[in-house]
Amino acid sequence: MLNYFSQWDDFINKTAALVSLLVGGLIILYSINSNIGIIKQKSLISELSNYLKEFPLIKRPIAIELQGTAMTISAIKSNISVDRKAQSTDEKIEYLQERINEVSRELEQESKELNKKIDHLTNNMSTQIQDAKTSLRGLESKMDEVYTGDLKVQLFGVLLIIYGAIAGYAV
Repeated sequence: MLNYFSQWDDFINKTAALVSLLVGGLIILYSINSNIGIIKQKSLISELSNYLKEFPLIKRPIAIELQGTAMTISAIKSNISVDRKAQSTDEKIEYLQERINEVSRELEQESKELNKKIDHLTNNMSTQIQDAKTSLRGLESKMDEVYTGDLKVQLFGVLLIIYGAIAGYAV
């Protein structure tokens, strides 16, 4: 254009500089918007509107809601037994054997319950670990996409802005 319209070279340079600055800025804003979309599943416009809605210098009424607290009481497992008076040595031995068998059954029952709880907690932990690994893989892929996908576009936008700034002064 400078070869054909040499008398307008100042206007052409300033217009090219302005267009380069605007296009470079828009490219960078587009890249930022796509990064926000990848990471937060939102857009730059929605983030800006949310910021303006929550602008700190605008006074808003504050509502405080108070509620009572609730208390829960849980039952504790207990065993009740009735002791009998043993008269002879054989009755005392029989009573002690019954108590040993009872304690053994209680111990076995407690052991089973603890094993069930341990199995349940182990299953929950392995599920949570798998969920965390899946989340980390997803985050990793998003970060790769953000880093590698838009880096060239952002650099191009910055180069257009630099060109626009320099071309505005070069005549």
